[in-house]
Order: sequence, then C-alpha cells, then structure tokens
Amino acid sequence: MAANSSLSSPMDPLAREKNARGIQLIEDMTRNADTVQKNFLSEILTRNSDTEYLKKFNLNGATDQETFKSKIPIITYDDIEPFVRRIADGDRSPILSSLPISEFIFSSGTSSGEPKLIPSGREESNRRHLLFSLMTSIINLLVDLVDVEIGKEYEVVITNSSGLYRYRMGDVLKVTGFHHKSPKLQFVRRKNVLLNIDWEKTNEVDLQEAVGHAAELLRKFGTSVVDYTSYADTSTIPGHYVIYWELQASLKEDLCEKVIEQCCIAMEESLNPIYRLLRVDGSIGPLEIRVVKSGTFEELMNYAISKGGSIGQYKVPRCVSFKPIVDILDSRVLATSFSTSLPKSTRE
Repeated sequence: MAANSSLSSPMDPLAREKNARGIQLIEDMTRNADTVQKNFLSEILTRNSDTEYLKKFNLNGATDQETFKSKIPIITYDDIEPFVRRIADGDRSPILSSLPISEFIFSSGTSSGEPKLIPSGREESNRRHLLFSLMTSIINLLVDLVDVEIGKEYEVVITNSSGLYRYRMGDVLKVTGFHHKSPKLQFVRRKNVLLNIDWEKTNEVDLQEAVGHAAELLRKFGTSVVDYTSYADTSTIPGHYVIYWELQASLKEDLCEKVIEQCCIAMEESLNPIYRLLRVDGSIGPLEIRVVKSGTFEELMNYAISKGGSIGQYKVPRCVSFKPIVDILDSRVLATSFSTSLPKSTRE
C-alpha cells in the first residue's frame, strides 16, 4: 500500500519559498536592529501624534528616541486602563492610536486572575501572524533590542503601533547571545512578584532560589519539582507561606510527609534574613508545602484560557491570591507538610 504523500514527501516548493523569505526577513532585521527600531518608533509617533494620550506630553512633532524617552513616562496597565475602557466601551476617537482598534488581546492575568484588555489594531495583528509564521523557520525568537549585554537581565518595556507607549510588561529577560545585532532572549521571571505576611518582602528570585535549594533533597528519591506556585495565607494567626508543588513522580507514602517536611525546613533556611527573623519572633507561621496532583498546573492554564487569557502569553503564576485559583490548587492537594523547626535568624 502506498504511503500518504502528504506525510512522506519533502516540503513543497511554495512552503520552501515562504520559509526562505521568512528567514531572509529575520536576517535583514537582525543585521540592522538599531535602524529598524528607530524607524519603527518614528513611524508610530508620526502616525499617532494627534492622539489624546500623546498630546499630553507635548512632543511637538519630535520622533527621535531621546525626546521620546525624556518626555514619555514608563507606565503600567493601571495608567492606561481608563483609556482602554473607553475604547472597549465604544469610543472611536483617537485616544491611544490614530488607527481603529480592531480587537483586544486578553493577558493571562495570572497573579490576580483578572485578564487585562490589551488593545490591538489590524496592523499589530498582521505582525503577530507574521511572527507566528516565521517561528516555523527559526529556532530562537529574536527581539529588536540594542545596547544590551550578554548575561545581564532586563525588564521589557514596549512601544507598539496600537497605542502602548513605554508599557512595562512585567517580564524580566536574560540576554543569552546575539544573532547579528539582535539579542537572543530567555524568559527569567515576572518582576516584583511578592509574598508578604508582615514587613518582609519575598520576590520571585528569592522564592525560586528557595524552591531550587529544597528540591535538591528530592533527587535521591527519584523525583523533582515539575512546577510550583505560592500563596500568602493570612487566614491563620500568624499568617504563613503556602508553597504548592507538583512532583515529577510520587514519593512513597511512608516517606512523603518526612521528606516534604525536610523540604519545608530547607526552604525557610534559604529565604531572606527578614523572613527568618520574623519566623523566629513568631510574626510568621511555619512554611507549608502542599503537594498537588499531576496535571494541576495544566488545569491552572486551562482556567486562565477559559477566562479569556492567551495561551501564547500564559506564564505559570509564582504567587497567587485570586480565590478561584487557590480553590483549584487546594482541590488537588495530595499531601501537606509544615516546617517543624525555626530557621537560623540574624540575631543568633
């Protein structure tokens, strides 16, 4: 019986030509990253100079990077939400962009559970479709950034044609190398994700390091942490940190409680000195690890998407507070353990 030709034959000529054009476009853009970025900014500012938002900053026709950075503040979603809501409610005046907003992209809203409305015009939509088609032709996603250094971390601030100007994405990326003049970027974490019970502040880096240190104890038992998140539980007095772990393989029942208890202790020893001081003082309760069923974090992603989140933008939340998300996690708990000893404090 003959094999299916669509599966056995090499890529057809049209597909090969499309891939070749895509690769050439990537090559051209990455060789001239600085020029491409400056020209794109100038195009955006020229087109949107009469928008309500940009008029506030008196650019007076300037389209260069220096003036743009000196006059336009770095913003978060809270700064533009009133403008976005007006557009979503049907206001067709040039508020953020001179071109019509054709759709809204829902962010995953993973920390609070409430997705954000990100305006998008037809031009921006076309760019996204182009990017997705190009990704079949390349291994690394290349982003137009200049003046960055290999090994350093940077927070992403974007400007686009749909009315986001110096918009803080909240993502921290690491430069791992360069392709021509464009950096190769690796996602590191969300910025300023905090656990907080008293006056300590535990950010995502602190949490990630503590989880990594504790997870080392799991190796000799043939398992590892697939994914994790956290929750500041203030329903108890004192409040305490809850860490949700999904494991690669289950621990034997007679070992699970003791091993996870040791992981709790190891995590607390790895957290910052203020946390340890407040634990010793009794202002923070013992850290708790709740082991959840396999597939729990996939369930969280499905929930975010069902609420309008984009699968392409979804990132596992490292700190949660939204009750429906906490409820999903708690409904899938297999085992729970607490730290049974106090961490070393800086007073000792």
